[in-house]
Amino acid sequence: MEIHERIILLRKKQGWKQKDLADKMMLTRPVMCRIESGERAIKEHELAILANLFQVSTDYILGREKKMATLTLETDIGLALQQLIQLIQAEQEIMVFGTKIPADDQQLLMASLSQALALAEALHMKHSKNK
Repeated sequence: MEIHERIILLRKKQGWKQKDLADKMMLTRPVMCRIESGERAIKEHELAILANLFQVSTDYILGREKKMATLTLETDIGLALQQLIQLIQAEQEIMVFGTKIPADDQQLLMASLSQALALAEALHMKHSKNK
């Protein structure tokens, strides 16, 4: 199975239309159409986004792994960091151990989590290239 076929399979498994996936990836529908038809190669950063959206490994999307190993927040620190960042961005009031923290401290927390996510992404790229 080719990469573009796996993307279609994973998208349909989620019940998403092509436009839904394009929106989630911040791409236009025509670009997503070209990716899914195999006319356009997937870029490295898009591969990481797809893996996160579908909660599978990049190796599965690339066809290096035949079995779909579902990533979970319990086992994937990158997904957990992304979810924490999204939570902070979406919420007005954030609590730490039950105590509300002010906006300036939320920004410090966000900066720290963003750095941790950047490190996790760098480690992912380093080790996924070695496979």
